[in-house]
Amino acid sequence: MARENCHRNGVSERVTLLNGNVLEPLPEPVHLIVTNLPYIRKAELPTLPPEISKFEPMIAFDGGRDGLLLIEKLLSHVEEKLLAGGTILIEIGYDQGLAVSELAKRYLPKASVSVVTDLSGLDRLVCVYTK
Repeated sequence: MARENCHRNGVSERVTLLNGNVLEPLPEPVHLIVTNLPYIRKAELPTLPPEISKFEPMIAFDGGRDGLLLIEKLLSHVEEKLLAGGTILIEIGYDQGLAVSELAKRYLPKASVSVVTDLSGLDRLVCVYTK
């Protein structure tokens, strides 16, 4: 799907798609990491509406017990994969801003961290700016 989207938007020559687990496939540090990791709590998976759960495998949603399993994995290894002054954008669940911000500050204590809300005022994105 990602390859098709790149082709459809005319950016295939400028985008390198890597297949792997979290940051593992990155061959060298980068300036920007944008993520949409699974962040749904395991207990909430059965409540996903069919228009969502019917078209994607559960692994695409399952963020573990608290929804932060892969987000914490990313943050715990990101320092070695992010260039100085780099940025991480993490899509999150509507109530995960504080928890993800705290994780970011734990693993990147010198970084500036902010939460962006959606049009309904719900947490939607954590932005981490390193120095």
